[in-house]
Amino acid sequence: MQERVKQIAAIGMVSLLAMFALLFFKDHRWRGRLVGDIEYQEKPQFSLKNWFNGHFQEESQAYLEENIGLRNYFVRSRNQVYFSLFNEASARDVVIGQHNYFYEVNYLKELIGENAIDEDELLEFSQRAKVVQDSLNAHGKELLIVIAPGKASYFPENIPDQWLQKPRLARNHDRVVRHLDQQHVSIFDASSWFVQMKATTNYPLYSETGIHWTHYGEALFLDSLSNYLNSKNIHVPAISFSNIHTSMVPKFPDDDIEQGMNLLFDVPNKALAYPQLVYSTLERKNNALLIGDSYLWNMYVEKSYSNLFDQFYYYFYNENRFTYKYNKDMKVTPSLLKHDLNQSNCVILLSTEANLHRLYFNSINDLYTLVTNNSLKQ
Repeated sequence: MQERVKQIAAIGMVSLLAMFALLFFKDHRWRGRLVGDIEYQEKPQFSLKNWFNGHFQEESQAYLEENIGLRNYFVRSRNQVYFSLFNEASARDVVIGQHNYFYEVNYLKELIGENAIDEDELLEFSQRAKVVQDSLNAHGKELLIVIAPGKASYFPENIPDQWLQKPRLARNHDRVVRHLDQQHVSIFDASSWFVQMKATTNYPLYSETGIHWTHYGEALFLDSLSNYLNSKNIHVPAISFSNIHTSMVPKFPDDDIEQGMNLLFDVPNKALAYPQLVYSTLERKNNALLIGDSYLWNMYVEKSYSNLFDQFYYYFYNENRFTYKYNKDMKVTPSLLKHDLNQSNCVILLSTEANLHRLYFNSINDLYTLVTNNSLKQ
C-alpha cells in the first residue's frame, strides 16, 4: 500500500513538473512577455562606475523582478481570476460587456455624449475645414474627412447595463456630421455605413475582443476609399478581394483588447475573415497625406498605403510622421507639414468616434494656417 502511494505521488510530481515545463516552450503565450503599455527594464551592463554609484544594483533588482521565473504566468493567472470570477478587466479603461464583448471607456463616453465638443469650437472647426477644402481644390487637391466606426455604436446591445442607464446627450458623431454637411465639406461617415451593413455583411466587421475594425472591415474601407478617390480624379488602384479565408483564431489586432488583458486562456470569438487584396496596375499613382489615429495604423503595418499611393505621409495623431522611405518616425512640424502638403494630391483626416472630441488632433487648424498664409505651391 505504501509503495502504491509513493508511485502515485511520484506520478503526480512528474505530471506537475511537466505542466510547468510547458510554460517554457518557445512560443507558449504564458511564457511570452506581457502585452500593453509596459516599459521593460533592459538587462543592465556592468561597469565600475555603475557599481560604485549604485545604479547597477538598482537596475539589476528591477530587471530580476521582471524576469523572475513564472512571473508572467502568475500575472496572467491573477488577471484570469478577476475576469472569470468577477467579470473585471485588469487593463486600463477596459469594460467587459455582455457575452464577453470588450469595450474601451472612451467609446462608451462618446455613445452617451459625455465628451461633448463646445458648439462654438465645432462651428469654427467646420468653417475652417471649408476654407481648407476650397483652397486645396483650387490647387487640384482633395480633402476627405473620415469618421471611423466605434465599437460601442456598432454593438450597443452588449454594453453593460450601468452604462445604458446613464443620461444620454447629443453624440459628437451626429454634431460633427451635421456641421460639416452644412459647410459642404466632403465627409465619409464610415461609422454609419458600418451600422447599416451590420445585418447583411458576410463576415464580422468587429470582433468580440478587439477595439478596431477587423481586417475584413478595414478591407471594405480601403475599397470604398479607392472608389471615392477615383471618383474625384485622384487616381489610385482599384481593389478586389481574393482568397478570403476564415479563422477562429484572431489575427492581431482583431483581439487587441484581449491581448492587453494578459489572460491565461483565449476568449472565444466568432470566425473572422482575412481577405487577400488585389490592386489593379496603374502607370502613375497619386500621393497622399493621411492624418489620424490608430485606425490607420494597421494599414500602415500591412503596407496598404504603398499599394494604394505612390508616396504617402502618415501623421499618427498629428504628432509623429511615418513613411516607408525613412527608418524611423519624425516629429510633425509646420515646415514638414508644408512640404508634405505640397507633395500630396489628397489629404485624408480620420478619427474614430472615441477621438472626435479631439477634433482631428488640431490638424484642421494646422492646415488652415498654411493655406491662409499662401503656403501651397502655385
